[in-house]
Amino acid sequence: MTRRESIILHICSGESSINGFLLPVRILSTVTSSYLYLQSFSISNISSSLAPDISSHTQFENLVKIKCKSGSISLDDAMGFFNRMIQMRPTPSVFAFNHILAAIAKMKQYPSVLSLYKKMGYCQIQPDACTLNILVNCFCHLNRVDFGFSVFGNILKRGYGPGFVIINTLIKGLVMEDKVVEAMEMIKKIEDNGYACDEVTYGIIVNGLCKTGRTSVALKLLRKMEGKENFKVDAITYNTIIDGLCKDRLADEGLQLFSEMIAKGILPNVITYNCLIHGLCNLDLWEEAGKIFKDMMDRGISPNTRTFNILIKAHCKKGDIKEAGALMKVMIQRGQWKEATRILNEMVGQGVSPNVVTFNVLIDGLCKEGMTRKACELLDIMIQRSVKPNRFTYNSLIHGLCNSGQRKEAVRLLNEMVLQGTLPDVVTFNTLVDDLSKEGMAREAYELLELMIQRGEKPNTTTYNALMDGYCLQGQMEEAREVFVSMCNRGCQPDVVTYNILINGHCKNRKIDEGMKIFREMTLRGVMPNTTTYNSLIAGLCHAGRIVSAQELFSEMQVCGQNPCLYTYSILMDGLCNNNCLVEAIKLFHEMETKGLIPDIVIYTILINGLCKAGKLEDARELFGTITSKGLEPNVKTYNTMINGFCREGLFKEAEDLLLKMERSGYAPDDVTLNTMVRGFIRVNETSKTL
Repeated sequence: MTRRESIILHICSGESSINGFLLPVRILSTVTSSYLYLQSFSISNISSSLAPDISSHTQFENLVKIKCKSGSISLDDAMGFFNRMIQMRPTPSVFAFNHILAAIAKMKQYPSVLSLYKKMGYCQIQPDACTLNILVNCFCHLNRVDFGFSVFGNILKRGYGPGFVIINTLIKGLVMEDKVVEAMEMIKKIEDNGYACDEVTYGIIVNGLCKTGRTSVALKLLRKMEGKENFKVDAITYNTIIDGLCKDRLADEGLQLFSEMIAKGILPNVITYNCLIHGLCNLDLWEEAGKIFKDMMDRGISPNTRTFNILIKAHCKKGDIKEAGALMKVMIQRGQWKEATRILNEMVGQGVSPNVVTFNVLIDGLCKEGMTRKACELLDIMIQRSVKPNRFTYNSLIHGLCNSGQRKEAVRLLNEMVLQGTLPDVVTFNTLVDDLSKEGMAREAYELLELMIQRGEKPNTTTYNALMDGYCLQGQMEEAREVFVSMCNRGCQPDVVTYNILINGHCKNRKIDEGMKIFREMTLRGVMPNTTTYNSLIAGLCHAGRIVSAQELFSEMQVCGQNPCLYTYSILMDGLCNNNCLVEAIKLFHEMETKGLIPDIVIYTILINGLCKAGKLEDARELFGTITSKGLEPNVKTYNTMINGFCREGLFKEAEDLLLKMERSGYAPDDVTLNTMVRGFIRVNETSKTL
């Protein structure tokens, strides 16, 4: 045993540790006796996706490592891996077991880690220093630092050298059990014996002192840290003490320390500002808190949920509900609707009365996130708090309900809206017309439009566009045209969306000449076509086999200042390939690359399909092989295209190999894949393979 190890062993055997060093398995029986879940966990619990047929131990251990380090592994899956590992022969290395234990410890499932370690002991799997370090960490988090010290002693007895990572863990364990004095004594003993503790060690003590209200002692320790050579005191340590000072209602001292850290070149972060803003707000120093918030924004530091929570509650406390609502709106815009809802509920629970604007901000945000049930609950709270919902409230809810397929509930809310004396407006009607149209109920949508006019509400372009789109989706082009005429007769000007709906509808219903006629009409009316307009027409011309016209229109759009997008190129390339113009398609492929457009997997799939159909299987295979080098991944359609190409040429071995590769890549074969393979095997009388 080295001198350093003997010193630390001596330190650990003092008052801070338990008597002697118990073997870890004996300790574990005290902690894990009630955790029988693991013992009943069987190998059948492993999901099929996590139990591939991997013959190589190295491959399996790599899989375990990847899954554990990804952070996506569940407790059940981790235990499933563990149970499989202890049944494997030879047993995997202890490193693989460490990955499992570390992953479960990160889930804060500390008792489960101890149970697994105990099972390792039963299976004669020897731990290493890393295993025991994980064990110490778990004991400390379970507030059993005494057992942590016992395991540490076992580490030393096994001949493993102590590191400051584990020492810091033990010190943190002491602090977590409010044994800050013992932790400081441990540091003193270590330093008295000639070893220097680092910033992390002191930071743990500072945190413990501040949490127990001994901020003045923490401040003295900070000064001691600053006087040490090679010590880099970071923002975390300053934040801890600033927070402690603010909680002790010593905001001036907190601000002074804040200025000091900036002068020393230590950059504050969002936590620093939150501590100061909270401290100032608690002292009703609103103006000073506002200045700190402005300084935070000026430095480019983005506020988090905690910042908003502090400021919103502060504004409510001083009766500025409007400003609180404005901050909630910012939260919703930043995607923090859950946190905003929680803050609102807290406000209501504390007797603060948010106004209609505050509620509307949250209801609208929840509806846009698809959380209509929560939004409706807020409506109930509004009514209970005697806050009258307005038209915006109802419109947000009706729109959200329609988008989530709850039309009956939307209509019920519309009736409630009218009964409460709030009349629907054009936005309300547009929402319902659009929903009916998309659901194939264009006739009912038209009747609603007529009702709208009878009630004196003037439909706008959005109303007519929604209705026309509904008719087009059902192939009722005459009715769509009639709506267009009615729209113009009532003085409502069609826009580019209007014309795109009509053009797309005619093209999809194989009325390309009518589509072209509307296209010429829109330009005469001064409505400029956009990329969507050209895409619809080019697709329609390609489907009609009028490739030359499609190419001419493709050139025309560029002359008119509309740059083709990836989708435009994919439409025209697909049309060229389907009409035996492979050379032109390849030329177009290279053209888009020279223009700086990066082909996506759809483009590659189209070109591979064209090559296969033209009998250029080797070229298709070569292009397929370049996909991953371009940073792309083949999808199911790409695989199907290539498999079909092999089958057409009678290369069933290659088709089978690619099918296996497809499955290994995580893509399940669909009906097209299987039908392609079955037809191929039947063609060569290998019907046994179809079973």
